[in-house]
Amino acid sequence: MAEKLSSIWGGFDDEEWDFTYEITLREEVPIAGIEVWSECSSKGKLENVVVTHVDNTSRAGMLGLTVPSKLLKVDDQPIEGLDQNRFRKMLRTGQHRLTFGVGKLRDSAIAAKYGTLWQCLNKDLRLMMDEPAKPICSKEDGRGGFYHISMPKVVDARRLYVLGLEFLIDHIGTRKTREQEMKQATVENWLKVIGAWADENEVRTRIRNMSFKECGNIIFQCVHQTVSANGQMSYELVGFCQFFPEGNDQRSLYLSKLMVRKAHQRRGLAQLMYRCALHQVKEKLSANREQLFGNLNRCTLNVLADNHAAMELYRKLGYRVTKETPSRVLTDATMIQMEAPFQ
Repeated sequence: MAEKLSSIWGGFDDEEWDFTYEITLREEVPIAGIEVWSECSSKGKLENVVVTHVDNTSRAGMLGLTVPSKLLKVDDQPIEGLDQNRFRKMLRTGQHRLTFGVGKLRDSAIAAKYGTLWQCLNKDLRLMMDEPAKPICSKEDGRGGFYHISMPKVVDARRLYVLGLEFLIDHIGTRKTREQEMKQATVENWLKVIGAWADENEVRTRIRNMSFKECGNIIFQCVHQTVSANGQMSYELVGFCQFFPEGNDQRSLYLSKLMVRKAHQRRGLAQLMYRCALHQVKEKLSANREQLFGNLNRCTLNVLADNHAAMELYRKLGYRVTKETPSRVLTDATMIQMEAPFQ
């Protein structure tokens, strides 16, 4: 379902929720501004209504409403569980006050506050999708379903970007005991530290470029396939990884990102993605893109010293610490460089 909300203006909510917007909708003044999509239960009840487009010239765009953001209320009525037909009728008649929870904040926002709010708004978010591309490798989930590792399509960019935001939030959480830093570090600081995707357009461009032989920056996605009682297939994005070759004479395969959603962790999926990446490089990319992938002798990555769970995983994958460097961005933070043989 997709609905266009037109003629929008409004202001910020109270200071406690200053990243929540109240937008007034009036049908009689036809100014396009926002588009949203929703997921629905089998009974036609709304489960998530997410902003997919904001016209930057509209009032909402100028106020800072961004993609993805979540529509929380119409007037004072929560959207979650609302009948979809009733929702459509509401948006087409009269005037309403719409309350949005922001999905991505401005780079100048304080990261800790952003993280707390984002988790609150998106705790039940599921990234459902159409059937993915042909799997590179698969694994049974023990309940009749499968996890598939595949190359993403361009249409998957939005979901990958949302998952990338969760990747950002998870990293911010590793430093939550650093009180002074939590008051000062911005979203922009954290984007630099972990190399997170800046926006959906970046993800879309990276996916599109992967088909070119000159491209060495590769993204894999992990998709959970389940089957309902009536035999209907459903697919959910639950993880991703990104890697590329770097260096000149001593070339390494750099693992840029590796992430599995919390509900699907402890099932070997991060290791599965990593092994699939190595296999793909050795069996295909080293031959098809020899200039980029043909002379690799090691794997490298960087991780925050506070991220103990990630470091434990990398040690299981054969990595060892080779260098420790103070962060140039975060107070008292240490970046750990790790290395493993390319085998």
